[in-house]
Amino acid sequence: PYVDYYQVKNSLAMIASQPDTASMSKAQIRELFSRRLSVNSIDTVDPNKLEIQTKNHQTFLVIQYESRVHVMGNLDAIIKFESQAKVE
Repeated sequence: PYVDYYQVKNSLAMIASQPDTASMSKAQIRELFSRRLSVNSIDTVDPNKLEIQTKNHQTFLVIQYESRVHVMGNLDAIIKFESQAKVE
């Protein structure tokens, strides 16, 4: 799960740093994020959970998700992740 988290975090940062991201629609940004997840073989994160937020004339890409990991027997651990990137 942590490797996936760093891939997700890196994908957000790469999308946010692209010069044309600020002019994209929310649907286009989600599609780009979905393609990056697919390229990195991350199928545990729903691209629809990506939030595009605007605060004080600045745009942020925010994702919150959970990952469930089997520990033993009938015991699982749930790990919560959150990441954000400021669109430049």
